[in-house]
Amino acid sequence: MFNNNPDFFPTPATLIAKMLDKIDFKYISSILENSAGKGDLADAIIEKFKLSRSHYYNREAVWDIDTVELNSELRMILKGKGYRVVHDDYLTYNTYKHYDAIISNPPFSIGDKFLLKMIEMQEYQGGVIVSLLGAETLRNPYSNTRKELLDKLEHYNAEIEYIQNAFIDSERSTNVEVALIYISIPKPEHSSIILDDLMKQEQFREEVHYNNEIVNADFLKG
Repeated sequence: MFNNNPDFFPTPATLIAKMLDKIDFKYISSILENSAGKGDLADAIIEKFKLSRSHYYNREAVWDIDTVELNSELRMILKGKGYRVVHDDYLTYNTYKHYDAIISNPPFSIGDKFLLKMIEMQEYQGGVIVSLLGAETLRNPYSNTRKELLDKLEHYNAEIEYIQNAFIDSERSTNVEVALIYISIPKPEHSSIILDDLMKQEQFREEVHYNNEIVNADFLKG
């Protein structure tokens, strides 16, 4: 699964734990995992949901997780685990659906673009973001995209923790330094019942159309 996939670095368990500790799952209903790989992060998210719901509400856990994954082989793994795969390329993913949280270990080579899109999505209705990023993306803002990202992180008072050798014990080891970023974006005051209704209808049409396309494409490849 690592062949021809240079940006695929499965998130190690210790790093997943640090990421998910940033979120209070009592207040989370819907999550997007936008670079889902083979589902390691999504698996841990479900365990967090189970623990949170059973402890605080004494009832069976229910979760709403959407995944996105570019690699067709990894998409098949996700579907085999029962995950809902809503798109392939996150940078072209458009939806009216609101996610309480977006949790991500994006490709480091385009992590700045991923995180900017996450911020853009959450700016519309509010929500939290927990994302990894190559530390060099923030330490060396040579491009306009990186500069824009830094401005956004400052604007939203993002929490940034730099972690050395975070992937040294990963299935695909690397000694890269990463930044663990947490952003909480407040809900803007522009929502309306009518607009929400229209958004839900459009989201349903989009997802049915896309899911039919991607299922057919993956079936043919398989």
